[in-house]
Amino acid sequence: MELYDVMRTTFSAREFTAEPVPDEILFTILDRARFAPSGGNRQGWRVIVVRDRRTREGLAGTITTLAVAQEPVLQKLLGLPPHVAVAAVMPLGRPVKAITKLTRKPVAEFAMLERWGGAPLGPGRPA
Repeated sequence: MELYDVMRTTFSAREFTAEPVPDEILFTILDRARFAPSGGNRQGWRVIVVRDRRTREGLAGTITTLAVAQEPVLQKLLGLPPHVAVAAVMPLGRPVKAITKLTRKPVAEFAMLERWGGAPLGPGRPA
C-alpha cells in the first residue's frame, strides 16, 4: 500500500484485539521510522515496547489524558530516569473494528495564511 493510501485510510483506534503485534512487524516499523527527521540529526528518541499486561493496563489510564501531564506516573511505571522526558505514548495493535470511511475537515478549515484569522489556504493561490 502506498503511503498516501495509508494516510487516507488510517484512523485513531482506541480498542485493540488481544493479538500481539509480532516483533518482526514492530522492528520494520521502527526501522523505517528511524529515518524521520530530528533536530540536528541527534536521533535522541528512545522507544520502550511494552508487552507486559499489567504495564499495558497502567499505560491505558495515561492515554486518556495528556501524556506529559502524567509524566511522573509514566516515569515510575516504565522505570524512566528523571532526566528523560516523555514525548508520546503510542498504542499499536490490530483494531477491534475497522472504519471504512473517514471524514476529515477540508484544509481551508484549519490552515490560515500569515496569522490567526488570516485568509484560508486554498488551491490556486500564487506562492
